[in-house]
Amino acid sequence: MLLKNLYDSHVHLIPTGQVKSALDLSKLKSPEEVSKLQIKPENIHGDWLIGFGWDENDWSSQVPFDRFFLDQYFPHQKVYFSRCDGHSGATNTMGLHALGFSLEDPAAGAGLLREAPHYQALRSLPEPSDSDLRDWLLVACQQFNQAGYTHVREMGGSQRLWKIAKDLESQNLQTLHIDWNFSCENKVDGMRALAEAKECLKQESPLNRVAGVKLFFDGSLGSETAYLSQPYANRNDGGRGQTCWPIEDLEFTLRQVWEAGLPMAIHTIGDEAVDQIVTLARKVSASGLSGRLNLEHVQVLRPDTLQKMKPLHITCHLQPCHWLSDRLWLKDKLGELYRYAFPWEALRKVKIPFFFGSDSPIEPPSLWNNLKALQDSPAFGIPSLGEDPLKFHVHPSGGGAQGETKLADGKVLEIFLQGRLIFNEN
Repeated sequence: MLLKNLYDSHVHLIPTGQVKSALDLSKLKSPEEVSKLQIKPENIHGDWLIGFGWDENDWSSQVPFDRFFLDQYFPHQKVYFSRCDGHSGATNTMGLHALGFSLEDPAAGAGLLREAPHYQALRSLPEPSDSDLRDWLLVACQQFNQAGYTHVREMGGSQRLWKIAKDLESQNLQTLHIDWNFSCENKVDGMRALAEAKECLKQESPLNRVAGVKLFFDGSLGSETAYLSQPYANRNDGGRGQTCWPIEDLEFTLRQVWEAGLPMAIHTIGDEAVDQIVTLARKVSASGLSGRLNLEHVQVLRPDTLQKMKPLHITCHLQPCHWLSDRLWLKDKLGELYRYAFPWEALRKVKIPFFFGSDSPIEPPSLWNNLKALQDSPAFGIPSLGEDPLKFHVHPSGGGAQGETKLADGKVLEIFLQGRLIFNEN
């Protein structure tokens, strides 16, 4: 089989490369198993032990993975362990002090940080060098090539990363076409991201293109921070998740990005988060300013929101592979909202364009995992996709580069990018 421009539409390249040097927490079956992990020198960044991939949904133990627990095993070492969904992290008392959090802060004092405090913590960890970023970018390119991909859409771009990629391209070392979204954390940071995107727009090349500006509006279902219209069914406190931006700040940023002629990409997982963003986009469009809107993940989508989306220039970016990880607890968390989960068929029926990706490193780059999820999920009540799923894994234009992936028996044989052989299984 020959596939052209095989595309992962939602990736995080630097974290994909970086987690290879982090302590692997993905195989923990209980929090106590941290005592058995073999710590390697590359797991230490500065004076921090960095880990990634824990998931309390895999644990039989109900012991909180917080600073009180971690202090027992790491009393003299600062640690930061990111959860598998990238929306939460755990640190010990030493780490909490070093990150500048108060032990009295209800959002951080226990050492279990979600959403904004988590991202604040990540920004406070030792900053990687350009050499680190270069190495991680190369590792990520290799991982995607090994999975068959020639094109990706990056969600955490910056001018600094753009320059590193351009340098790799000039040396014929970049082996992916990258569409760059420039990420931002708040209203002020949004102006920085927009300015960087506009500057890089002048320097586009065959392997590096500007895709727009990106922000997080809500959290994740795994961390129960995705914003729902109903309380999480497995909780007794009425919690519905949370949003990360004041809506007036988001409107300001959306207007600025659209006025610049660039697309806006917004992380929206919960049904209420999607609805609020679509409602905002309709308001801005009604004022006479229209633009392209990319909705990232859209794991829960109500029919009324779907109808509101139809007049807008919306593209959705879904990750079927998330179903493989979420299926064990998805109904318990969503309750009645489960019927609106993973809405690829609902989007297809109303002809709203969408593409598939992995959200790597949250899930590994894998065409096969997406195909398996699409094949298996109908037995669990997810409506079956009514078209060839490969259609949604192809870059819409190829950008500035054309790629070819040769596969046989579920294996990647060769990859060509711009006519150059960049991967061979031998």
